[in-house]
Order: sequence, then C-alpha cells, then structure tokens
Amino acid sequence: TIAGIKNVGMAGVVTNKGLLVHPKVTVSEREALREIFGLPVNIGTTNFGTQMLGSGLLANSKNFVAGSETTGPELGRIEEALGFLE
Repeated sequence: TIAGIKNVGMAGVVTNKGLLVHPKVTVSEREALREIFGLPVNIGTTNFGTQMLGSGLLANSKNFVAGSETTGPELGRIEEALGFLE
C-alpha cells in the first residue's frame, strides 16, 4: 500500500527519474519505494490539493500532463520530483 491505499496507481506516479506519492505515505512505505525503484521519493498533490495523484497526473520519461486545477506550486513540485528540472 501507499498511505494505506491499496490501489497504488492512484497514490503515486513514477518516471525513470523519481516518484511523487500521496502526502500521507508512511516512512516505511517511502523507504520501501526508494529501495524498490532506486529513485528519490517525494510527496505532493495535484488539482488544488488532491492527494490521489493518479486522478490528475500522467507522466513518462519525456513529459507530464496535469489536471487543469493544478496550481503553480504543485506543478513545480511535480517537475522537481519526477526529474523534469535539469
């Protein structure tokens, strides 16, 4: 689970450079994700505070698409967490 959510696709998004997960992820879940993927794990939201990231964010190694209600600070966090700032 991620943050106690069994449908992990709703609770996190991953690219080949990083993970962005639900803000209520536990320390042990975060560490397990870091070990499994070998990537940095960050927390964040989309669509003006929606914690279910899979409902408002699609990403791959080249780019991402976020919901229309996603704020500037959320976009910055997404770019940083998923490795789009270089």
